[in-house]
Amino acid sequence: MLEAAESKLKVAQKPTKHRPFFVSFDLNVNGLQFSSTENLLSHFGQNVGNLAFVYAMSEQIVGEKKYFGSSTKQIADINKEHDVLVFPAANNVGEKSDLGWLATIIEKTNLPILIVGLGVQANLGQVDFPLMPGTLRFFDVVKERSISLGVRGKFTKEFLSRHGISTTHITGCPSNFINPNPHLGKLILDKRYADLSEKKIASVALNLEYFRLESEKVRVLTDWVNDFSGALILQSDESVFSLVRGDFQKDLKMASWIGKYFLGKEDAADTEAWLARYGRIYIHVPSWMDYLRGLSLSVGSRFHGNMLAVQAGTPGIVFPHDSRTLEMCETMMLPHFPWDDIQPGISIQQVLKKTHFSGAAFDQNRSRLARVYRDLVYRVGLDVIPAVHEICDAN
Repeated sequence: MLEAAESKLKVAQKPTKHRPFFVSFDLNVNGLQFSSTENLLSHFGQNVGNLAFVYAMSEQIVGEKKYFGSSTKQIADINKEHDVLVFPAANNVGEKSDLGWLATIIEKTNLPILIVGLGVQANLGQVDFPLMPGTLRFFDVVKERSISLGVRGKFTKEFLSRHGISTTHITGCPSNFINPNPHLGKLILDKRYADLSEKKIASVALNLEYFRLESEKVRVLTDWVNDFSGALILQSDESVFSLVRGDFQKDLKMASWIGKYFLGKEDAADTEAWLARYGRIYIHVPSWMDYLRGLSLSVGSRFHGNMLAVQAGTPGIVFPHDSRTLEMCETMMLPHFPWDDIQPGISIQQVLKKTHFSGAAFDQNRSRLARVYRDLVYRVGLDVIPAVHEICDAN
């Protein structure tokens, strides 16, 4: 099925464009370390995990890039000074999200459009829901312009098809192609996953979408962090970020509530001490990955935190709790374990015994997805870096 999609996408023309304009935040983070927590999270769309796919596409696409987040340009200037509009997408299609702003940008530009990684935000088992007017207008623009979309997986492809959009191709997320090794699965991850069953786990990174998840299950995972001297890697929520970053105005009542959620006890001082020891925040992808590569294992409900671990050569296991994380795990063959099966008393070794990873299958699938991604990039006249070509052609 995926091979058939590839054949339809083949583009004969040689890439001719080299001035992409990214509809995303700027990756230049100089000075953000001095900004307020509110401004820092605002820069990244309230989730630093968004760095993963924006960084990936920015690194992988050849050209002189400019970013919407740091630009004061008018649309007319963008049309004149750039030759492709690039949107590194996420789970942007949801019941509460409105894509009217993106529809407006596309309507006002006459440039080719590249959208990769678009996903649907839904609960497990939920197949449809009402959409905001702006999102419906975005769908109309996509159909009118015949824009080819790279989507996260089968669930999103079928959802968009029901809304009349047939020009979609399954790419997964571009963060899957950050590591340049085309044999990442066979040469690195196979051995690292196998070692986990034979050697003592030394350290664990926990990537959680907290406060939406049941606290009794979250405390199972924070116990793992305590047991294995790991880290809770934070991606969102201003209240927790503020405690970890040492903001001067602290809400002790909030700190106590956070302590009860993560640790099972309402003690502001203990909560601050625990987060000071285990809480980590990254706003720079290479630094984030450099930390992850030295750990034994990465786990949790956050997809991109675990994907960055995998790209760093560290085994990752995702605990899907909604359609977007499950869809991406299935599309990109990442080991995953049902969130519903996380229960008090369960151990990491029990989870490991019930998950499976095949490096050969992962590499082959990664190459297929990379070829679809590359062909979408070709279609708008751009090119990808040599490392992505190597992933495409290796398996």
